[in-house]
Amino acid sequence: MKLEKELPIINLIKASSILQILPRQPILSSAKANWSCIQFGYHRQPACETPEHLSSHHVISICVGRPIVKKRMLDGIPQRNCFVDGDISITPANRYRSVCLEGEAEFIHIYPEPKFFARTANETVENSEVEIIPQFKIRDPLILGISLALKTELELNPHGSQLYAESLASTLAVHLIHRYSTKKYQNQNNAGGLPKYKLQQAIDYIKNHDAGNISLEAIATELGMSRYYFARLFKQSTGLTPHQYIIKCRVNQAKQLLTQQSLSIKEISRNLGFANQNQFATFFYRYAGVSPKEYRQKL
Repeated sequence: MKLEKELPIINLIKASSILQILPRQPILSSAKANWSCIQFGYHRQPACETPEHLSSHHVISICVGRPIVKKRMLDGIPQRNCFVDGDISITPANRYRSVCLEGEAEFIHIYPEPKFFARTANETVENSEVEIIPQFKIRDPLILGISLALKTELELNPHGSQLYAESLASTLAVHLIHRYSTKKYQNQNNAGGLPKYKLQQAIDYIKNHDAGNISLEAIATELGMSRYYFARLFKQSTGLTPHQYIIKCRVNQAKQLLTQQSLSIKEISRNLGFANQNQFATFFYRYAGVSPKEYRQKL
């Protein structure tokens, strides 16, 4: 590794920093979502070559467009291959890197927040000194699914859901540690789920707080548990992730409110904290099987 070189450390979640290495800003990003655990960028970039630099974040890059020949120089080691839709590369933080795109490229970048990733590592392995192993051209359905879920969330709700992002970030971090790190993941057996009193405590917390502002960290802290194990045991107990459970509760509230003809669907959507009426309709259909309008008409 060329430690004698002094290269810029690029914070890829900042607009000004992105333009130091790429010609264009992302066409969709989490910049306005106020996510503290993971960041997202959806890019369409012309053929270009980045200067050699260090990234302050792990960078997960997913090809989502037409095939593109991509070259990466990582710690002085060159790699070159043709990436097709769904191909993924993983570049650890603070490694000397440059990238060359031999044509216009469409791709997603995911940046796990370093402190969040470190906390997850501390919860899941005995030694929190976890080193991510670089990957250049791999297929991973879970990473692809998470990237597309984040993209959809930002398209439906530009401000995003902190709890949803945090849940996906936890899943992604554990997956990276389990599959692409030098440390072994501790698979603890918690088949029984949450104790009944802790499950009720979590449900009460969710009911008593604004769903739009609840974070996974806050619920886990209330129960005196780590984020990862709370989310895992909660799903074992309910069959739903915390985010799915909250959405289902809001849909059930919506069913009650739809019986009140004095309230418009737009007002119900706003009162329940959905980003907009389209997002409300999407989630309502997912859990109720009909649109809010159709549900009201059947009453």
